[in-house]
Amino acid sequence: MTATEPWAALEAPHRLPRTDDLDDLLKTARRLATGGTPTRTARVELPGEVSTTPAATGARCSLPVEIGDGPHAVLVVEDAADEGFDDLEVERLRDLADRLGLALERVRLRAGLVAAERRAADAWSASAEGAFRTAADGRILAVNPAFARLAGYDSPEALLSEVKSVRELYALPEDRTHLLERLQRDGSVTDWELRLCRRDGSQVWVALTSRLVVDQEATTLEGVLVDVTERKQAEAELRLALEETARRETMLDALSRNAELLLGTAGWEEVAPQVMASIAEAAGASRVALFINHEGEGGRRVGARHFPWVAPGVADPLAGKPVMARLDYEAVGLGGWVEMLDEDRCVSGLTTDFGAGPRAFMEALDVHSLAIAPVMVEGQWWGALVFDVVGEARPWSQAEVDVLHTTARMLGTRVERDRVQSARARLAAIVRSSSDAIVTRELDGTVATWNAGAEQMYGYAAAEMIGAHVSRLIPQDHARDLDRVMGAAAEGQTVTGYETERLRADGTRLHASITAAPVRDDAGRIVAVASIERDVTAEVEARAEMARSNAELEQFAYVASHDLQEPLRMVTSFVQLLQRRYAHDLDETANSYIGFAVDGATRMQRLINDLLAFSRVSTRAQPSQAVDLGVLMGQVTTDLGRLIAEAGASMDVAALPRVLGDPAQLRQVLQNLLTNAIKFREPDTAPVVTVSAAREPDGSWRISVADDGIGIDPAHAERVFMIFKRLHSRDEYPGTGLGLAISKKIVERHGGRLWFDSVPDVGTTFHLTLPPARGEAEDAVTAQAASTAQAASGGPR
Repeated sequence: MTATEPWAALEAPHRLPRTDDLDDLLKTARRLATGGTPTRTARVELPGEVSTTPAATGARCSLPVEIGDGPHAVLVVEDAADEGFDDLEVERLRDLADRLGLALERVRLRAGLVAAERRAADAWSASAEGAFRTAADGRILAVNPAFARLAGYDSPEALLSEVKSVRELYALPEDRTHLLERLQRDGSVTDWELRLCRRDGSQVWVALTSRLVVDQEATTLEGVLVDVTERKQAEAELRLALEETARRETMLDALSRNAELLLGTAGWEEVAPQVMASIAEAAGASRVALFINHEGEGGRRVGARHFPWVAPGVADPLAGKPVMARLDYEAVGLGGWVEMLDEDRCVSGLTTDFGAGPRAFMEALDVHSLAIAPVMVEGQWWGALVFDVVGEARPWSQAEVDVLHTTARMLGTRVERDRVQSARARLAAIVRSSSDAIVTRELDGTVATWNAGAEQMYGYAAAEMIGAHVSRLIPQDHARDLDRVMGAAAEGQTVTGYETERLRADGTRLHASITAAPVRDDAGRIVAVASIERDVTAEVEARAEMARSNAELEQFAYVASHDLQEPLRMVTSFVQLLQRRYAHDLDETANSYIGFAVDGATRMQRLINDLLAFSRVSTRAQPSQAVDLGVLMGQVTTDLGRLIAEAGASMDVAALPRVLGDPAQLRQVLQNLLTNAIKFREPDTAPVVTVSAAREPDGSWRISVADDGIGIDPAHAERVFMIFKRLHSRDEYPGTGLGLAISKKIVERHGGRLWFDSVPDVGTTFHLTLPPARGEAEDAVTAQAASTAQAASGGPR
């Protein structure tokens, strides 16, 4: 058959319908394939149905139909008249098969898009996170059920019927203003914390992740909210706990120093002012004074104010007032306090916690918070340490009161000692009823005193330990601890905050923080050692857990980054394949979209690689060894030879020293710093880069990389070292923003630090410090390093 008229329909535009109906598409393809010839039939064997090998012989023509990169279909045309197919007919059928493949690919892609849109809609409704979309003016366009519940509504419809603008949901209007400013600047925010108003008037903390969506029709804002109220509450509680712990640590340190003062040879009146000022400052008190009792009219006890200490910037309205020389407690309504102090009980609380008499007394003195610790001498209430806080209502924790009480008891013991000249009685008074383990031992290690805190901490009763050797508490692998502590005390030194392990009575171990001070007799001779020991097992385990958690996070970052590369490679490959295969069939806009996708995927690959490098700083680190920085610099300048040549850069590299470190990581640092020095310059200028080394006072080496580029605003001193934080757009200066973050982490891993000096439009100098190689002389710079540096400086200019 040679006539071509029946095939004329194949020449018309839109020969196959642009439809999503597969049956309709196949029906049209069969009709076009027969060309209107009655003796001919056509069929399309879809993937999975193919039973013949594509061929074109005799009265049967089978042609492959390529559908993307998937399995092929086959277009089969048969002629009952056995007239066969000429070359022109075969060519036209082949063209039809190609166009049918494209049409089938469109149907397949459209079906996938519909399914994806359906899954997205289902995810929107089922998400546990609150999702929303609003107009630029604040009108709420859509919310999902989770958002409605978060705001206190039963359904999205209920919220949309009552709330017209998202502004109504902000607890603080300025939060929205700041958010919009950030979105206008960066285009998106992540984990932006703010408070959301609920329907019942309550507030909830949320973390917002949002972005601006700008298209030709309108600008919208969309994002998700996560309820972080419990986390914020936990953070607040943790912050308060940490502050209290820090204050208690500071007070315990002050207590340790005060113990040494009060156990010394000077009289108590000489050391009392220093003791009181130290503990008051550590406790954050505004004022402190010692009120010493004496008998007044009618046998009532009257207090007289001594050794007042006032924090800088705090007024002292009591100075010079006669009432402070004869404070009649009962006359001013403080009789209840007298009863408590008489029983060796502390008085503490806010002004509002007390009755009318004490409250009026405190308000008259501008006191908002107060703690009074009785000073007992020979079992009698002798005086009181009075701590107060002005300007804020700060409660006193029990731990703080215990430390203040211990200080008062220590002072009382010293007064006793000065009265009776008995060191043993003084030590016994110090340790009585302390919440910490306070232990006194003879210089040979024999335990002399053992308080209730020690009984609770170690599980041994006083009768079991007094007279026994302290080595009972020391594990065999810590046997040298005793020599270390006792040796320091024998030389008159104080050991503060020494952490070690100790044994309980049941054989289990605990972590202890020990502060030990020498005890002297009246002649000034060291006769014993007093120690304050605290169980810090929880703190040590917490630090270990934090270290483990950090290691897990680094490992997670590595695994997540590594696993992301495979799907990213697939996306990049398919988008590039689509670009190569269909670029001639797509318009300019579509090709530009494909270009954007390829570029975005490529940049994502670089980001993932840099993130892998960041996570590997610790996980893939090699043992430290002597590294010749001169040799290393030569290798780096060789690697960057093309970049140096293209920029016309001048490299002035001085002789560099040998340091201790990981060669691969240090090479990465040098490469990052040199690359930045060359890259961040004004257009059409040839940069000048100078590398030098100098010795630091502590013996470490400072390496400096200076350029004459665009410089860095000092306001961004911290930002430049943060991951993914960029000071310039990618169009201006390409990169991922991870180079300096990786460099900083590497340098800090080596025990050094990385910083910079910069003047905008003049240049920047980055400095890093590294430890010297073992055995290196102070001015050691190897001849090889010098020759390598000289070779490097002779590079492209």
